[in-house]
Amino acid sequence: MQAADKRTAKLLCDEAMDLIRTQNLEEAEKRVKESLKIEETSEAYRHLAVISAARRDADASMSYLEQALETNIDDDIALALMAEALLESGDTMQAIGHYMLAIKAKPDELRYKQRFVALAGHVPFAQYNPHVEEVLLICLNTPDLDCTKAQSIWYTTLYN
Repeated sequence: MQAADKRTAKLLCDEAMDLIRTQNLEEAEKRVKESLKIEETSEAYRHLAVISAARRDADASMSYLEQALETNIDDDIALALMAEALLESGDTMQAIGHYMLAIKAKPDELRYKQRFVALAGHVPFAQYNPHVEEVLLICLNTPDLDCTKAQSIWYTTLYN
């Protein structure tokens, strides 16, 4: 694929995002689908997920997020959106897991850590998990993050 094509696909996605912000979902969807004809990107699938969610089509939104993650497993935004979609569907443990992956993909993003601590702090972890420990340490080493709600996670990490 030529660089010009990639720039065109990116421009179409950027236009789609602007259209999403103004709630012009039909035009946004057209731009994203044009973009996907040029290049398959996780960003484009994320935009389709957001459009579907705005239309209250949770199944389509989840499907597009899955496609985004198939395209780029380290797409932190898609991981965070998937976490919220899973949380909305009632699957708190999977949501926590997706926030953990989002934190690993982009450790500097404070919002992911805040959501992880808020969600995981209310869930009893019955056994030790090295991935939970890794993410918890990332959180504990974040100066602007209040980890007081993570006490139960830390207890499980230390004593199991």
